Amino acid sequence: GTLEAGRRLLLPRLLPAHTDDGWLTRTLSWPLHEYREATVSLSPAHADSLGVRDGGKVVVRSRGAEAVLPVRVEARVPAGAVMVPPHFEAIRRLYEWRLDPALRDIDLDPCRVSVERAQEEEGE
Repeated sequence: GTLEAGRRLLLPRLLPAHTDDGWLTRTLSWPLHEYREATVSLSPAHADSLGVRDGGKVVVRSRGAEAVLPVRVEARVPAGAVMVPPHFEAIRRLYEWRLDPALRDIDLDPCRVSVERAQEEEGE
């Protein structure tokens, strides 16, 4: 069947001097100081609505992929959005990649995703 766009906007977490697609930064150590693993940041209200806390897991689905990610609850996440550190391959797969013909580089535009509590969390 056709995969539909979700209601949340997936935004790359902007880290100092971070490249769009993570190709360079995934080989460096400094992004791992703040983000040691692939995570998804949710607003407190969004986390509450899903019934998850810090460290709980959610399924993030885009049109082309899905990832089960641990949650970071952060007040700075805009309403209606989820934020991710894009230097992890599992996260980059969620995006619809486009090649910028002028820059000859990959452009990761925000994309629509759905977010739901992972099955393993339901019994807690």
